[in-house]
Amino acid sequence: MFLVEEGCLPHEVDQVLEDFGFPLGVCKVSDLAGLDVGWRIRQEQGLTGKNLPAGTPLRYRNGEQYCPIIDMLCEQGRFGQKTGKGIYKYERPGAFQAIIDPDIEDIIIRYCKENGIVRRRISYQEILERSLYGMINEGFRILEDGWLQEWKISIQFGFMGTVGHAIQVDPCTMQQRW
Repeated sequence: MFLVEEGCLPHEVDQVLEDFGFPLGVCKVSDLAGLDVGWRIRQEQGLTGKNLPAGTPLRYRNGEQYCPIIDMLCEQGRFGQKTGKGIYKYERPGAFQAIIDPDIEDIIIRYCKENGIVRRRISYQEILERSLYGMINEGFRILEDGWLQEWKISIQFGFMGTVGHAIQVDPCTMQQRW
C-alpha cells in the first residue's frame, strides 16, 4: 500500500499488474482473500489495535515504515468481497466484480493530508517495477530461508501465493517467461 500512500489509487496499481499479465491486481487479491485476515494477525502481533503500545508512531512499526490504510478500512468493517466493501465495493457481499469506490479515494486523500504526506504522480513503469521487485525479492527470501532449493520453483510459488497463478520473471532482465 506504499504506492497508494505515495500517490496511486488502488485501481491504478491493479490495472498495471493486470496489463502485465496477472489475473488480478494486488488490491483485488487482498479483497478476495479478506482484508481482515492480515488485520487480525497484525493485531495479535501488536502492530495495530488495542495491543499497539501507546505512543507508537502511525507510520512506523518496529523501526520500519508502515502503512495503516488497510487497518483503517478494517476498522470501518470493510473486509473485502465478503462484506461487499473493502478496497473496492461490490454489488453485494460475496460478489466478484470489483467496482471502484470513490469513498476509498476520499479516505486515502484525507489520511495523507492529516499526516502531511505529499502525494505525487507515479508512472506506470514505477508501479510495475516496485510491484515486481517486491515479489522477486520475496522469492529470494524464500530461497535464503531454505524453504525451496531452486529459484524457478520459488519464484513461481511466491507469485502463485500472491496472485493466483505462476508467472516467471527473469530476475535479471525483468522479462516475463511463461
